[in-house]
Amino acid sequence: MRDRSAPKVRIDHSIDAEVEVVRNTLCDAGWVETSSRDWDLLWSNELPGRSTYRRLRADQRVNHFPGISPLIRKDDMYDHLALAFSPNADVSRQWSFPQTFS
Repeated sequence: MRDRSAPKVRIDHSIDAEVEVVRNTLCDAGWVETSSRDWDLLWSNELPGRSTYRRLRADQRVNHFPGISPLIRKDDMYDHLALAFSPNADVSRQWSFPQTFS
């Protein structure tokens, strides 16, 4: 059985400023950083590969989810909303949204 005294985070992130914020926040909350495969949270600036998701234990978490890109990227969201407002869209589902730039 694993020692659950301190949760472990693996940080695979390439943006130094963001890494420091994540590292400091989690360490202040009692997390321990690890480079091993024995982690509770994987924090990355890229979507992990499919094999990572397949190997996840029930208690492991990642900060990215497959297929979330269209919901969190402004340019993708704009494209989806523009499609919803196309001439063939169902007018009962239309609502206003702020102008964005792609």
